Amino acid sequence: MFAQFRSDKEETRAKEIEYLDSVINSGEADQEVLNEAMSQKVALTSFMEQETNIEGLLKSAGYQDAVVTVSADSVNVVVAEAALSDDQAVQILEIVKDETGQSAQNIKIIPQG
Repeated sequence: MFAQFRSDKEETRAKEIEYLDSVINSGEADQEVLNEAMSQKVALTSFMEQETNIEGLLKSAGYQDAVVTVSADSVNVVVAEAALSDDQAVQILEIVKDETGQSAQNIKIIPQG
């Protein structure tokens, strides 16, 4: 299940990057569209880096697996646990807040065991 989540996320991200690259490299976009595409690509690259960092930190904290998706206004964390204790939820929340700067109300933690 986690392999499929991760694969789907990576495929979606790759398609987004490919689309933005096509806009950037088309030579037909006006400067405003070009600037917006470049800005979106930078943001997307940052989100991808945050996802990778959080997944690694969660694994190093003892979680078997995790898939994280970051966007401008939310973070979803799916962890390979049947259930989470309050302490575990707080630990995950702190890791995500530290890496993304998102507030707690924008972070969703989903145990999948």
